[in-house]
Amino acid sequence: MLIIETVNHFFKVLEKIEEKDKSLFLLNFWERSKKDESMLKLAIYAVFLSNYHSQYLQYDWISSFDAHIHPKVNALYKDEIHDLLKQKYPLQAKLFQILTNHHLSKQQKQMELIKHAIDEDLTIAKWLDYRILEIRDKSQDDLIRELITTDEIICHVETKNKSKWMINEFLESKSKIGYYLGKFLSKVTGDRLFKPVWVTMIRFVNHMEESLPDIYQLFNPKLKQDINEIQKQISFADFRNFIDVLIEQYKNTKKSNKKIDDGDRIQRRVFFWENYKDKFKNTIFLLPPEDYDVCEPYLKLGLINELNNVMKMDQIPCPILYCEIENLSIFAHLTMSSLKTYLISNQREQIELRNLMIQQNINAILQILDRQEMGFKLDYFWQVLFSMLLAKNNIDIDHPKNGFRLNTKHIEKYTMGKGIDFEPSKMKVKDCELMRYLNGTIKSLKA
Repeated sequence: MLIIETVNHFFKVLEKIEEKDKSLFLLNFWERSKKDESMLKLAIYAVFLSNYHSQYLQYDWISSFDAHIHPKVNALYKDEIHDLLKQKYPLQAKLFQILTNHHLSKQQKQMELIKHAIDEDLTIAKWLDYRILEIRDKSQDDLIRELITTDEIICHVETKNKSKWMINEFLESKSKIGYYLGKFLSKVTGDRLFKPVWVTMIRFVNHMEESLPDIYQLFNPKLKQDINEIQKQISFADFRNFIDVLIEQYKNTKKSNKKIDDGDRIQRRVFFWENYKDKFKNTIFLLPPEDYDVCEPYLKLGLINELNNVMKMDQIPCPILYCEIENLSIFAHLTMSSLKTYLISNQREQIELRNLMIQQNINAILQILDRQEMGFKLDYFWQVLFSMLLAKNNIDIDHPKNGFRLNTKHIEKYTMGKGIDFEPSKMKVKDCELMRYLNGTIKSLKA
């Protein structure tokens, strides 16, 4: 109790001192206490609780602590102070524990301090004294963020699933956010990028153009392009992962056609859109209630990165894919060949359609679809038709030289600006959407 009362007395004295004199008081108190063994415990405890030390004690804190305090703090002494702090001030107790760990180097202590901020969901500025991190004033915050973009801290954020913490720290850097995002992206590449923790960050950054335009305009053109390309890859990864779930759900079923089971039909449509994967922007799946209930456990396990991309909707006959590729929105029924797939180019209608899906307004969605001229059944050679329609609208496949991949075995030749190479004279079926398009009875959006 004597220590606590003495500490309380310390703060009462501190409160009575005028603001302009507190710096000198604390400085003298510290200099006197670190030399006096009887006052050392009080000094450590008081200074750790003081709200003023970050403003007034002009010390390199880690070096000062190591040089003056740590050698005198034996295990029992350290534990006693730590326990006193922990009773009412757990954050300061953790800080004290890190700084008194003689097994850690100065840089290791810096890393541990940052990790603890991550674990507690606190911005570093809220609880770490800048001098503890070898930083003299707040204008040097960048030194902290250089540590944040190291592999060690990135791995910790990844393990703890704290991407939102990292987003907040980058936002605190304001004008230099583009620089730190660039450093981050250079280290989080390949398959690692598609972990949910980083997908959350990329999705947030991708929407900054709308939500935080003042910050987004600080990004250089290359960073904007990199973020856009990554978002496209993530969108298609969502698409591909979820399709695998649907294929498993529909395997060996023939709800819509006697010749082809619906799992195979979904797979064929995946192969088609996979040729355009680098151009994907956003992906949304609409599912009938019975399909959603089956798929929901997979979604919760993180198979698809955002549950918001999958919506349950009553009164739809089968799973529906909505995606944005370049300037077009695609609205496609995934299993029923009798239902049309729509290409929507009107920007106002695209925005309206997205909002209606969120509102679960199927009747209003159908009204928009009924107005579309570009709606086609997926009948004979539908892949040829859609490749031509997309090419007509300046959307070519990602790798034309490699050809158009229809499935695991078949690759067709492809011509830029035209679509899959096709000879109409070889087609036996005349009554289909493709032939009507070739005969000029169906117009493309740019015709």
